[in-house]
Amino acid sequence: MELLTAMREVSRLASDDVRFERIATDILKIVGELVEARELTLFVFQGPEHKLVPQAQRIDGETLFGPRIGPVRADVEQVRQAVEHRTILRSVEHELLDILLPLTADQEPLGALHLSVPIEGDATERTERAELIEGVLTDVASHVSLAVKTAALHTRAVMDGATRLYNKAHLMTTLTDEMASARRTGASLSLVMLDIDHFKLVNDTFGHPTGDKVLVELAGQLKRNLRRDDTAYRYGGEEMVVLLPGAALASAEGLAERLRKRVETRKFRTAGRESIDITVSVGVAELTDAMKGPEGLIAAADEALYAAKNAGRNCVRTSGKKET
Repeated sequence: MELLTAMREVSRLASDDVRFERIATDILKIVGELVEARELTLFVFQGPEHKLVPQAQRIDGETLFGPRIGPVRADVEQVRQAVEHRTILRSVEHELLDILLPLTADQEPLGALHLSVPIEGDATERTERAELIEGVLTDVASHVSLAVKTAALHTRAVMDGATRLYNKAHLMTTLTDEMASARRTGASLSLVMLDIDHFKLVNDTFGHPTGDKVLVELAGQLKRNLRRDDTAYRYGGEEMVVLLPGAALASAEGLAERLRKRVETRKFRTAGRESIDITVSVGVAELTDAMKGPEGLIAAADEALYAAKNAGRNCVRTSGKKET
């Protein structure tokens, strides 16, 4: 009954919410509770290189994403072998069962789920327990794979392939929804727009591979400094946007300044490992009654960004605020 319930819950995920974070959180929770796993990590193929990367991890009841993911017991090469051969790999060490479950949907390899499950008893009991867990996971694997594929397809549609930030089209959709929600509930909504200073010079001096590397590292900085409900987007070229639901102007300005300082003090490096200095100019705006659509809030942030450029770059300017 527990297995059937878990299979139904996992199957329902893709119809309830297609966001990867939500689906991954629920998958790890449902499967983890089903087999009483101590730790679970979801590996998914990412980027044009088709690299297997840990995308979500559940430890002590908390689901972690991106840079927050800690050390993983599974070796990436072992994960790749499990996926390539579509074979469950398992091992037992110190009464802890490690299982790698390959995930495939419509003959397409998607990644793998790694689980660490405590097992007790003598050798026979541990073997029987391991076989039982493997059987349960085999039964639920197709449902997990379908949910992961649904999330992956949605991610490809809304994600910028280079920076792994959401794209401009998704920004406009999300911003429309967030503005409607903010006006309905009376909550604050702010938007931060940043631009890399003299980015053309970086490309011209060090080459486009270095420019691409800077963009990726800056995107990582953005994602590491967001609150739970904040989202980051590549707006175009070297321009990036952060959407902050529930944040008033002062709070958004504080986040913008922290980001600016961290970029300024970070050591960026060229493709040849040569150190280069990178700074950003930042514009901040808060939703007002006068803004009729997403374009209004974006225009206000863009105007503030333009003011930051005119002020000498490497600074933050806020819409509607007079600088002294």
